[in-house]
Amino acid sequence: MDDLYEAAHRLVERAAAIALRAPNARIDILIAGDEQIRALNRDYRGVDAATDALAFPPDDENAEYGSIAISIETAARQAKKAGCALSDETARLAVHAALHLNGHDHHGEAEASRMLKAEAEAMTALQQDPTTISLARQLDSAERALQR
Repeated sequence: MDDLYEAAHRLVERAAAIALRAPNARIDILIAGDEQIRALNRDYRGVDAATDALAFPPDDENAEYGSIAISIETAARQAKKAGCALSDETARLAVHAALHLNGHDHHGEAEASRMLKAEAEAMTALQQDPTTISLARQLDSAERALQR
């Protein structure tokens, strides 16, 4: 299980940096289970339910962009439902959260459209990045190893 969490952490770190267009971005990353993300969601947003990803603005000098928390359990369920690899869903969640850290939102139609465009651009960049491709393979391999 540690291999899965470590592989997810490395992929999220890379995907967020690419989405932010900041290769050396300092972002705190938490790969969590549903219970831990539920507690964070309850404590910080007042929503007592698990969620797929959370983004928190920076609160100290250690993370210039802020923090991202992703539930690997929710990501796995969503990937299965969407018929995609866990790495694809994890990268998508990382990009989405990173864009929130960079000021994007999806409350209004115009904002949502800008955010979707930025997500699509970041996902295209990820699919062409050899390091991201390698990290995605590592995550998918770790997931397969757990399923055996």
